Amino acid sequence: MGWVAPKMPSYGAVASVLINLVFSISIILFNKMLFQTFRFGFAPTTLLVGHAATTWLGMWVLQRCGGFEASRLLPGLCAALSATAVSATVFANLSLKYNTVGSYQIIKLVTIPMTCLLESMWLGTRYSPQILTSLVVLLLGVGLATVTDVEFNVRGLLCGLAASGGVTAYGVVLKRVQREHSVGSSQLVTLLAPWNLLFSVLWIPATDDVRQLLHYPFTRLALVLLVATCLFAWGICYSFVLVVEKTSPLTMQVLGHFKTVLILVLGFMVFATPLSGQCLAGIGLALLGVGAYSYIKSQPQPTSATVATSPPPDNAEEEA
Repeated sequence: MGWVAPKMPSYGAVASVLINLVFSISIILFNKMLFQTFRFGFAPTTLLVGHAATTWLGMWVLQRCGGFEASRLLPGLCAALSATAVSATVFANLSLKYNTVGSYQIIKLVTIPMTCLLESMWLGTRYSPQILTSLVVLLLGVGLATVTDVEFNVRGLLCGLAASGGVTAYGVVLKRVQREHSVGSSQLVTLLAPWNLLFSVLWIPATDDVRQLLHYPFTRLALVLLVATCLFAWGICYSFVLVVEKTSPLTMQVLGHFKTVLILVLGFMVFATPLSGQCLAGIGLALLGVGAYSYIKSQPQPTSATVATSPPPDNAEEEA
C-alpha cells in the first residue's frame, strides 16, 4: 500500500491566506481613495518606496525584539529576487496604464499557465487532470467576469507580459530558495526589504512625475492614507512569502484570481456596482474553480508503490 502524504491545510497556511486576502483588499480600497480622491496617481513607484521602507523597518524591529533570528543569503541572489519583484509591480502599473481593462485582465490570466510551466521545470511539480481541470474552470470564470473591452498595443502587451512573467518567476524562485536554503519567511522578507527599497527608488525617474511630487500638498488625511497603505503593504509582502512557503506558487496565483472575483462581489455589495449576466456567470464559474482546486488540494495524495515505505523526496512535489 502506497505511502499517503497528509494534504489537509495547516492552520499556518489558512492564516497566511486570510491575512493576504484582508490586507490586499484593504490596500486596494485605500489606494483607490489615494489615487482618485487625493490625486496621487502621478507617483505609484514613490508609494512602492514607502511600502519597502515600512516593511524593512517593521521586520528590523521584530528581529531586534527577538521575533526571529537573522539569516544570510548571497547578496546577488537577494538582489535578483528583489529586482524581479519590484520590476513586476512597476510593469503591472504600466500595463494598467497602457492597456484597456479587458486587455490588462487577459494578460493577467497567463500567470497560472506560466506558473505551471515554471513549477514543472524548476520544482519538478506534476499536476493531476483534476487540478488542471479546476484551473481551466477558474480561468474561464475570471475571463468571463472581467474581460470586456479588448484592444492590444505593443507597449501595453510587452508591459503586461513582463509583469506576468516577473511575478510568476519571483514566486517559483522564492519557493526554490526557501527549500534549498532553509530560510524562513521572516528572514527572507527581512533580507529582501532593503533591496526592494533600492530598486523602487531606481525606478522613480522612469515612472513618476518628480516635479509634481515635490509640490504635492500633503494633507493630514492624505498622510494617514499613505501610512495605512504602507502598513498594509508590509502585511501583503510578508503573507505572500508565507503563502508560498506554506503552500505553493500556484496556490498563490489561484488566490490572486480569487481576490479579483472577491473585489467584484464586494464592489456590488458595498458600492452597488452593477454586474452583467456575463459577469455573474463568470463569478460563479471562478468560484467553482477555486472551490474545486481547494477541495482537491485538501485530499490525501497517494504516491506510487515504488516509494511505499518512505515519504517523497524534498525536491519533488505533486499537485493532487
